[in-house]
Amino acid sequence: MSGRSHHELRRRAFRDQLDAAESESLELLFGVGELTGADIVTPNQTPAWMRKDLEDAVRGFVDGEWQTCTHNPTPESPQPLFAVAWRRGVIVCRRCEYTLAAKRIENKTCDGCGTYCRGASMTVVSVVKRCITYTAGLCDDCADPKPDGQ
Repeated sequence: MSGRSHHELRRRAFRDQLDAAESESLELLFGVGELTGADIVTPNQTPAWMRKDLEDAVRGFVDGEWQTCTHNPTPESPQPLFAVAWRRGVIVCRRCEYTLAAKRIENKTCDGCGTYCRGASMTVVSVVKRCITYTAGLCDDCADPKPDGQ
C-alpha cells in the first residue's frame, strides 16, 4: 500500500470516528430533551455568544489549551465531549460529565447576562458542534431566541 493511500485511509477512518461521535452526541442531546420535555432547537436558534463560546471550546480543545478530565480525551480519538459556560476552559468525556454540575450560585446565575435569578427559573440550553456539547443556563430574557444582531 502506498503512503498516499494509507494516509487517505487514516483520514477516512478519522472522519468516520468524528461523524460517529457527533451522531452519538446528538442522540444524547435528543434523548435528554425527550426525557425532560425540553425544546430541541437548531444552533442558529441559540444566542450568538453561545455559538462563539462553542467555537472557542472546539479551538481550545484542538489546540490543547483547555483542561481535560482524567481520561485525557484527545482530538485524535473523537468521542462525545462536554463543556459548560460556568466552567470555561474545561472539556470532559461522557464518564466525567457529572463533574460539570452547577453549584448553587452557578445554578441561578444567567450565563448570558450574569444576572442572579433569585426565585426565577433558568432555561438550560445545549448546542452540539461535531463531538462537543456546550451547555449554558439562561434567564428568560436571554433564553428567548432573537435573530443575530438584536
